[in-house]
Amino acid sequence: MTFTFGESVANLKSTNMISVIMPTMWQGNRAIETLKALSKYQSVGEIILIDNSETPPDLKIDKLVHIKEYKNTYVNPAWNKGYRLAKFDKLLFVNDDVQTNWGFINAFGLNTLTWNNGIGRWSYFVGF
Repeated sequence: MTFTFGESVANLKSTNMISVIMPTMWQGNRAIETLKALSKYQSVGEIILIDNSETPPDLKIDKLVHIKEYKNTYVNPAWNKGYRLAKFDKLLFVNDDVQTNWGFINAFGLNTLTWNNGIGRWSYFVGF
């Protein structure tokens, strides 16, 4: 089944919730810390973890949807899969080695995306 951006986004739930999509192969040491930090935000409705490792760990983290691939499906297909699985219409694509002040998520969740020919952009500026 092939999805185009405009078709599949129509099926997403429009709320102030965010679907976070994060592929991983557990190469760095930030992934679990990032997952735990993201799970604490009210506006994060789900965290879709596309696990491309051969031996994925068992994780018990709130809001986590752990997709175990058992092989490297590579980052772009992993993002696409997460996008297709997302429940909410606000999507945040995150790499597993990101270290940031996650405080921007509250503003992201409360502001809307502007759609332009199927391309979304976050139209809110957050200074750190």
